[in-house]
Amino acid sequence: MHDHHDQSPSFVYVPSETTKRPLIPHRLAADIRRRQVWEAMLNWDTLDNGLQTLRFIALWLHANFRVAKPTTYMSATLSPIVFLTTRTVRRPRRIALGKGTALASEAIANVRRFALLLLWAYTGSQHVMERLAYHAADEEHPGQVDRIMTLGDVVANVGEAFDVLAFLSGSGLFWSVLGGWTLRRRHGLERVGVFVSLASLVIHLYGLHRRRIEITEEMLESTRVVQNQLDTYDRMALRKEPASAQDVSMAEATVQDEYEQYITNKRRMRWLGMEQIRVVSDASFTLYEACAPDADTNMLEASAGLVTGVLGLLRQWHEARYGSLDI
Repeated sequence: MHDHHDQSPSFVYVPSETTKRPLIPHRLAADIRRRQVWEAMLNWDTLDNGLQTLRFIALWLHANFRVAKPTTYMSATLSPIVFLTTRTVRRPRRIALGKGTALASEAIANVRRFALLLLWAYTGSQHVMERLAYHAADEEHPGQVDRIMTLGDVVANVGEAFDVLAFLSGSGLFWSVLGGWTLRRRHGLERVGVFVSLASLVIHLYGLHRRRIEITEEMLESTRVVQNQLDTYDRMALRKEPASAQDVSMAEATVQDEYEQYITNKRRMRWLGMEQIRVVSDASFTLYEACAPDADTNMLEASAGLVTGVLGLLRQWHEARYGSLDI
């Protein structure tokens, strides 16, 4: 699918001039940089991914406490953590810890959902105006990929709203676990939320696919511009035509700009792949949950959630250090 877009163009350009650095003591500059990075990390996305990671760590522990003791050497080898848990923690304690970690997981999930919906309600109008409305300043509409990603965000928030409504109505997973029900099963409003969330993930995957095509085309364009500059120099050399200092300077500036744009897009492409892994991981569990609502999906949900949360935190750290990826 779109094979001609999957080829990653490459060229190497080494700038002729070195960048001058301010005369700041190395230790002071490092301290300033660290402070700037941590300040950049103080945002909702970092909090969201952090809460998700904590939630799924608790769910992963719950899944391990609930699993029965391995009865064969093969099962013990394949599940060493479960084997150690069942060997070192007595069954009554495992049951209590399993219920406590399940409650902690659902409590963190609901704190995150309430925070998300409050934030969405507070910034909703401004967010919609910035991403969907007509921009009078530059007289341009947002790109089609941006619209797709915004639609995915809106659908995802609707899915989260169903989970919150289930919690408020007393039918959510939190109340089931609190009441002593050991099996985590989604019913009613939460079941509807699963399908809505699945739709949002499909939209996000499509948006990321379109973004990959967009970035690849930009990288190809950068390659073409640089190649055209090199071809122009070659033709002038063959004809022995002298180039003015102004022409040389403009050509070098063009190549420098395209090189920097290429490197930026290469970084975006790498993290776009990470983002696709995050969404596919989340979608794999959500699809399984939609198709098999009565199956025990605790370990799958915890594993997929940890992948999503940890990769999200790594992306936030990278953007705090090197700038927004705009993917």
